[in-house]
Amino acid sequence: MAEISAAVRADDAGVRWWEPIVALVGGNAIALATAVVGEIVVLIGFAMRRSNIDVAAIAQTFPVLMGTLALNNLATFSLSWWLAWRRVRPALAAYFPAVGASALTMAALSGVAISFAINGGNTLLDRLGVVHFESTTFEIAMMPHGILQFVVCAVVVGLIAPAAEEFVFRGLLLRWLKSAMGVAGAILISALVFGLIHAEFFFHWGAQGALFTLELVLAGAVLAIWVQRTGSLRASFACHAAYNLTATLLGLFFP
Repeated sequence: MAEISAAVRADDAGVRWWEPIVALVGGNAIALATAVVGEIVVLIGFAMRRSNIDVAAIAQTFPVLMGTLALNNLATFSLSWWLAWRRVRPALAAYFPAVGASALTMAALSGVAISFAINGGNTLLDRLGVVHFESTTFEIAMMPHGILQFVVCAVVVGLIAPAAEEFVFRGLLLRWLKSAMGVAGAILISALVFGLIHAEFFFHWGAQGALFTLELVLAGAVLAIWVQRTGSLRASFACHAAYNLTATLLGLFFP
């Protein structure tokens, strides 16, 4: 454990500002390129059969959206690992050192509590008429229907996505910011970037988008604090995964 801790401290100063950008942009680019190639293959196949196909409709189906999201986050995680591996090895051990069971449990419970508070608060605001919430076509299509889709959603949204996002935002970005401005500023800026990068203000105009962004910023700050407190992305991953899984369950049973 002492060797891992030393590697983590030594790696803090080695992170470059462009690395989180490479991981995020690269992950999205790989997913987009794969999706385009897939669409071309499908279109050629239907053209050979002289059949019509609604590409837009297929692109908004649960399997395609989940597959794209999984590919995006797997590519992002892989790029993040490679960037970290260039400086410290083993990279995963350096960024995800072991922490106590009590810390992991508390982190996961905090994720559940935050999810209940945010989703419950949003429901209350909607019923009171303070903010009117509407789901986009993509958000509706991504909601699981049935056990199989729920398992897929749990793996992609509850495990793969949190792992990738923690590596980028609390692994690469937070470490670089800490070396540039100190802990408090790093937590604040990383949380702001985390909230803004999800672009909820673009998908939901007005009060809903602003509220969603603020909630993501607050969640990002909590995740960063868990990393700062434990020195490991395992804690923030546990919190993030619990948050996403709870939100998925709430959306399934209380649509």
